[in-house]
Amino acid sequence: MRNKALKLLIILFLVVGISSVGLAQRATTGILNGKAADDEGMPLPGVIVTASSPAMMLPQVSAVTDVKGFFRFLQLPPGVYKVAWELTGFKTLVREKLLVSMGTQPL
Repeated sequence: MRNKALKLLIILFLVVGISSVGLAQRATTGILNGKAADDEGMPLPGVIVTASSPAMMLPQVSAVTDVKGFFRFLQLPPGVYKVAWELTGFKTLVREKLLVSMGTQPL
C-alpha cells in the first residue's frame, strides 16, 4: 500500500434520523453512515470506523467498512460525535463535531 502518499478520504453521506418501527411513531435515535475511499475515489474495505460521544452510554462504538467501503451506525443517541477512520498503511482521519439528530424517514 502507498503508505504516506495517500490519506484516508471519507465521504459522509448522511447524518439523519432513523425511521421507527411504526410509521406513526417518532424516532428517538439517529444514524451515521458513509463511505471510505482513497484519494482516487476507490473504496476502502476493512476500515475501522469508531464513533464516540458524551451522549452514548458506552464510551464508543465501532464498525468495519464492507467491500464497497460503506459503514453504518444505527440507533445512535442524538448528540455531537467524534468519528475516527483507521486502516493500516493510511493516516488515521478524525472528524469532530458531527451532529446526529433524531427524526423519521419513510420505511
